[in-house]
Amino acid sequence: MTGGGFDRRTLGTGAAEQIRVLHVDDDANFRELTKTFLEKLRDEFTVTSFEDPTTAIDRVDEFDCIVSDYQMPDVDGLDFLSLVRERHERIPFVLFTGQGSEEIASEAISAGVTDYLQKAGNRDQYEVLANRLENVVARHRSEQRLRDSERRYRELADTSPVPMGIHVPDEGIIYVNDAAVEFFGAETADEILGRSPVSLMHPDDRAAVADRVDSLFEDREAIPGEPERFVGVDGEVRTGIVSAVPTTVAGQPAAHVVINDISSYLDAKARIGAQQSLVQAIIDTLDDLVYVFEDDSLVRWNQRVPEVLGYDEATLAGMGPLDFVPAAMEPAAARYLRQIEKDGRATGTFDLVTADGDHLPHELEGFAVDHEESTFRVGLASPADETAGRRDPERDR
Repeated sequence: MTGGGFDRRTLGTGAAEQIRVLHVDDDANFRELTKTFLEKLRDEFTVTSFEDPTTAIDRVDEFDCIVSDYQMPDVDGLDFLSLVRERHERIPFVLFTGQGSEEIASEAISAGVTDYLQKAGNRDQYEVLANRLENVVARHRSEQRLRDSERRYRELADTSPVPMGIHVPDEGIIYVNDAAVEFFGAETADEILGRSPVSLMHPDDRAAVADRVDSLFEDREAIPGEPERFVGVDGEVRTGIVSAVPTTVAGQPAAHVVINDISSYLDAKARIGAQQSLVQAIIDTLDDLVYVFEDDSLVRWNQRVPEVLGYDEATLAGMGPLDFVPAAMEPAAARYLRQIEKDGRATGTFDLVTADGDHLPHELEGFAVDHEESTFRVGLASPADETAGRRDPERDR
């Protein structure tokens, strides 16, 4: 994750971002010099000076960085640093001391000082100090923005109902939210963390997924959503549409992965398909011809229709209700269709024209069915004369 940031000198108004400096030194003259030079060198600096570290400790929250002398009575610079770190682990702390040695520098670094600078007794030292303060504050603010960004991401991701995770190539999965834990059939995130994402894929899909993962890190481009099969820690197979975008975590390339669980959708689709197959099987057992029209196009029929009339499936799919009757009967058939539209039901006797041109008299019963904002005309046709069909007299002349 990469946090957004601002340039040090731009906050929308073009003004420099202020840096509030807390300065502690028991030497009154040096405190005054330090304040004067720093504020003159940098317009954005505001320096507040303290003689006693124990007085300053309660004001640390008000500042962006701390500059402290080392040798002071009662509480020296490192003792003060220790007090500060008990309350503020990350605020920049620069030890600015006239007493310098490798031993003090090493001790200061071990204690968690941000930077160490020895007093030089000339004006140049304040330019060096100003640069150091600018740098440590800019780095601190950048790191804080990153932490804030990561915190906001965690807050959003942790509560999201969509499975999410972060993958780092050398470390595997380093984060999953609660929705991902549930998706993978795990009890806790620990069952998933550290694993390669490919290890959670269906064995038949692993090679293709591995190629997609490699391309993401090589090209640093997002992977569009595609359905993938996963095998959870509970052994259950689940399907999700997976999207991944490249990101960075602690300076390492990473991938932010989102899974849209479509297992329930696929289950529902399978159930609907099974129900439709059952309905088709039932109507196929009827001796009557069953047909369904939507917007004057035949959209469904049972097997008796092609068996009796001789049309193939492709031809039937393009036929309208008037295509099944002789031209002489079209006006009566049109009235029959209007009656269905008006009353919701109609009956009539019509010849049905076969693919060979024969005319077969049938008793028709039609009715309207409203379903999902569409109106369908459903018809049942049973032979009016089961002994034989009639030839089209116009064709026989």
